[in-house]
Amino acid sequence: MSDENCFKLMFIQSRGQVQLTIELLDTEEENSDDPVEAESHERVSKQLHQRFQAWVDKWTKEHVTREMAAETNKWLMGEGLEGLVPCTTTCDTETLHFVSINKYRVKYGTIFKTP
Repeated sequence: MSDENCFKLMFIQSRGQVQLTIELLDTEEENSDDPVEAESHERVSKQLHQRFQAWVDKWTKEHVTREMAAETNKWLMGEGLEGLVPCTTTCDTETLHFVSINKYRVKYGTIFKTP
């Protein structure tokens, strides 16, 4: 997209006249360097995540038993399940859009052929 020209067009109407303003946008820089906008984005992102997490927690409490949660965690980590390809699963925590997330990576071992 850096090869394209990006413009901001503004139409301003005043007393029956329309004024057109064309502004060339610099596509090489961030969209906003304004710290107020960055702080607002962080606050909104965290608030939306908290609302979603509250909904997930409520749903989980109503629909998921402790045993189901434990089995799901074992499945995510590749533990205790027979008949699957041998693998090693790692869970790394990182921050994405101001929220901590779990990122799972799977490394598969040698695939064994059955006789």
